[in-house]
Amino acid sequence: MTTLPPLAISGVLDDEVLVVRLAGDLDVATAPRLRAYLLETLDDRRPGTLVLEMSAVEFTDSSGLATLVWAHGEMARGGGALEIRNPRPTLRRIMAVSGLSSRLTLTPAERNSGLRNRNHDGDGSRP
Repeated sequence: MTTLPPLAISGVLDDEVLVVRLAGDLDVATAPRLRAYLLETLDDRRPGTLVLEMSAVEFTDSSGLATLVWAHGEMARGGGALEIRNPRPTLRRIMAVSGLSSRLTLTPAERNSGLRNRNHDGDGSRP
């Protein structure tokens, strides 16, 4: 039986947009991996927009929310923007109650963009 990592991370980067697809749980155990992935990826190349595609994120705790706020700050400091795409209803409610939905951009629509794939399956290796 094959088990998926607690958080799968894969990214597609073009000149202006980095779309990072997340699947699994974004929590105290996995948030540091997402932050490390974003630090490395954004250090390589800083796009104008970072999109976190979250339709496959099953659970998010306060560490996950803190990582989203951190990513927003990282992008803003560089003159860019963060978009949280397709968050599940539970995450939308948590963000509304916490006030984060007024601070972060949440979008329901999926858009295709990007030329270069960057994958990270949670085992510490990079392609």
